[in-house]
Amino acid sequence: MGEQDMLLRTIQDLEAIEHVPLAARLSVRSTYELIREAATQDPERTAIAFLSGGDRLSTATRAREISLFLSAHFLRAYF
Repeated sequence: MGEQDMLLRTIQDLEAIEHVPLAARLSVRSTYELIREAATQDPERTAIAFLSGGDRLSTATRAREISLFLSAHFLRAYF
C-alpha cells in the first residue's frame, strides 16, 4: 500500500489501514531505516511541515527528506 493509497477521508479509511498489520505495511525495522528509505526515494520531498501558528493558512516551516536523514544519521552516529 503506497502513501497515495493511505489517504484518510473517512473512518472506514482509517479502519482499513489499521486492519493490515504494521509489519505487512512497512519494509523497515526502525525509524532510522524508514527515514533513510524515504530520503533515498525522494530527497527533496517535504518530510516535516511545522505550522507554528496552528493555522492551515500560515506559512509552514518545511524540512526536506534529505535534511531529516542527515540529522538522524548524525544523531545515530553520536548517541
